[in-house]
Amino acid sequence: MDKIKKIPETIKVGFSTNKITLLLAVGIWIPIIISFLICDNEIMPLLIVPILYRLIGNLILKKMREHGRCESIAYFNIFTRLFIIIGFVILSLLFKNVISEFTGVDNLNLGNALFFGIICAYFDKLAILILNAIFHVNLGSSNNESAINGVNDMLAKTKNTYTQPDGTVVYRDKDGIVIGTSKTSNGETLYWNSNLSYIGKSKNENNGTTEYYDKDLNYKGKSKKESNGTTEYYDEKLNYKGKSKEYSDGSSTHIK
Repeated sequence: MDKIKKIPETIKVGFSTNKITLLLAVGIWIPIIISFLICDNEIMPLLIVPILYRLIGNLILKKMREHGRCESIAYFNIFTRLFIIIGFVILSLLFKNVISEFTGVDNLNLGNALFFGIICAYFDKLAILILNAIFHVNLGSSNNESAINGVNDMLAKTKNTYTQPDGTVVYRDKDGIVIGTSKTSNGETLYWNSNLSYIGKSKNENNGTTEYYDKDLNYKGKSKKESNGTTEYYDEKLNYKGKSKEYSDGSSTHIK
């Protein structure tokens, strides 16, 4: 139930911290429409172009992430597929004859349009499954941007952070790559990894310490802010895990 409650906040953080990702995802219909106008074969615009666009988009976002920008490849892939499905249904309503010819279905209805939209959106996945089954090889490349699945793991790998204008804190590793974000809301801080998966939360205690919990509300450790401006971190067994130093511009450096 707690995970379900975090979904609206996750979507909100995703939109606020991945603006370029979202713009790229919306733009997938630009090359599709252009290829429709210049290509006689309908297969190219609806099946091949989305795959090429997604590959190029992944490369762009990967380079941006390497330069410390808070953008998500997983978020991009999810929304390009969603926009393809929605766009295909709209095209089916506006250009029923053309889409009927492409699908081979004479009486194209909403259910058929939705089915073929899903096929177009996930054609690359289907192609990989078929090739894997035929040749008995694993051709699928994982888009796992982050192996981080807990707030304690993210803090352990964090080298520095910076705060965006909306209050979202962005966490970067030693290579400057974004590994997660957090947002304080309703008295507690919620954490997500770079795939926008909710990984836990923290809450401030009356004695000046902050306690951390994973996504299943298991206690994972605590931190205590010292008078000199540094914060020291401990795991659930009170083992010292490092410290961080905050600066006036909203950034911080973590020292292990």
